[in-house]
Amino acid sequence: MNYIIFSHSVYIGLKVHFYGCYVVWLETAFCKGVTSQVRFMERYTCFACRVSLISVLVTGFLPTDVTATKFAGEFLSIGVGPRALSMGGASVAVSNDATAGYWNPAGLSALSRQMVTVMHSEQLSGLAYDYFAYARPMGDGDRGSTFGLSIIRLGVDDIPITRLPDPTQAIDAVLSNGRRNRPFVDRFVSDAEYAMLLSVARQTSSRFAIGANLKLIRKSVGVASAFGAGIDVGMLLRLRPSLGIGLQVMNLTSTVLTWSTGRKEYITPVIKTGIGYEHAIPRFRGSILFAADVDILFEGRQKTASFSLGRANASGHVGMEYKLQKMVTLRGGLDASGLTAGAGIRSPMVTLFGQSVIPSLDYAFVNDSAFGAVHRIGASLEF
Repeated sequence: MNYIIFSHSVYIGLKVHFYGCYVVWLETAFCKGVTSQVRFMERYTCFACRVSLISVLVTGFLPTDVTATKFAGEFLSIGVGPRALSMGGASVAVSNDATAGYWNPAGLSALSRQMVTVMHSEQLSGLAYDYFAYARPMGDGDRGSTFGLSIIRLGVDDIPITRLPDPTQAIDAVLSNGRRNRPFVDRFVSDAEYAMLLSVARQTSSRFAIGANLKLIRKSVGVASAFGAGIDVGMLLRLRPSLGIGLQVMNLTSTVLTWSTGRKEYITPVIKTGIGYEHAIPRFRGSILFAADVDILFEGRQKTASFSLGRANASGHVGMEYKLQKMVTLRGGLDASGLTAGAGIRSPMVTLFGQSVIPSLDYAFVNDSAFGAVHRIGASLEF
């Protein structure tokens, strides 16, 4: 049992707990006399802390070989949706569309209409990243539930597999038939990683929402394949109409990937916390949104993290969005990879095949320090 990892996990968990208590103290200090609001804050902040502590305690008690599977779920950390990506990935507290199934499933509760979102991007040569999401509110009023489906694919197709006519002979050797022993393409294979998220969210009160994902993962490399399943949970707390905080714990009890070869990989929990503040600008009939997130991982990524303690690492994300008349948006942000930027256009309601729909188009630019410029384009439809 890796007790050193356990101690670091508990330390990070306690920091999350003390952060929650600090938020309660601030609310108490600045809202004297509003006892019901304080009780509300205390109840749900403690609930959020318990969820976070469960995840870090589970991580702490995992054996050494379990926690050492670094980058096992790396494709799930790329992010989805041009809006969030152009804001540096700061979206835990402000995601309120179909992409919330990925960023924080509790955010799906903000939807009042059905929504479909798609995104595509190319990373490096031939590496395609595709995303699809659908969300549907169910029930009436503010206490209804919202269900969502998200599909993520990262893959390279048509990878040539070569072999020699005679593996026992040296390359370019002359064979008995007079031909040279040179490699030829025997077949083509794909390297693909898939994730499907089945999401549910519920608005339990006017200020608090919870959500969860059942996550199914499949990987394939040539003839080998792997399958795994995990659980994500999320919550949103609206302190004021313009101010909210969010929490998501991905892979709550660790996600296990079992390969057809017998090998097992473990994706350890990731704790994401965020805050969002929106300020209205009546003079220009617009608003500006500020968001900041902190991600806590337990994979020992000291070289890429903003802060690390043993195998526990933390990275930050910040972003902003300026919205003009709810139609045109400009975005910018910063994360560990570098600067991000983007824009979006949201059309007024139109009629399509007898159905009232609201289409929108978004673009994100990510200046990745490792892979250079990456462009992502997405489209959404509300109906």
